Amino acid sequence: MSPLMSPTSIPSIAVVLEGGLVQAFIVQDWPPSLPLPRVAIVDYDTDGADEDDLLRFTIGSTPAEALCYRPIPEVYETFKEALSPRAVLAALDAQNRATAGFCTVCGAELRSVLGCPDGHEICPACFDSGAH
Repeated sequence: MSPLMSPTSIPSIAVVLEGGLVQAFIVQDWPPSLPLPRVAIVDYDTDGADEDDLLRFTIGSTPAEALCYRPIPEVYETFKEALSPRAVLAALDAQNRATAGFCTVCGAELRSVLGCPDGHEICPACFDSGAH
């Protein structure tokens, strides 16, 4: 982490779902000097979708279709009826305190995190050595 950044100044993002549908995309601590992020929501569950609403892509050599849309990010600091992304992340950290901030392979304190598809967070050294 940059010495100029504190954990509370790192931008946080929350994607709010209800019934599997995105209700809001909320950013917190977003630098005012940067434009808000561009976000694409991709839903491969196309059952019952109108053909006109589907976008078709090729992923590798496999054809795919999806319902896609672009939500407009809401800025938490100006969005009165929202849960703070930072508060959610803090609650998740507290829930996972046993491993939060430490490599799940070697136990080293994480200064940078590499997230694995299976949910493990590992340090760059373990990643580079193929330890996970």
